[in-house]
Amino acid sequence: MNPTEIKAVLAEMGGRANKTLGQHFLIDHSALEAIVGAADIRKDDRVLEVGPGLGVLTLALREAGAEVVAIEQDRRFIPRLVEQGFQ
Repeated sequence: MNPTEIKAVLAEMGGRANKTLGQHFLIDHSALEAIVGAADIRKDDRVLEVGPGLGVLTLALREAGAEVVAIEQDRRFIPRLVEQGFQ
């Protein structure tokens, strides 16, 4: 997602990043690739992600073959994560 898309999604949700929760959103595709590459995901690895937010890293981890368990404190993001196939 790029900054414009993130702002649009957050606006639809009625807000912006909650800095008290330390919310920041991953927008650099090369950083995303580096994170997933460094994790050395193998098929059926189980990954715990705390604070998946909009699910950018979450989806990339799943696409790499991981089973992702994501814990999100900000309830605004939960419907979006469910739409992406997370429970």
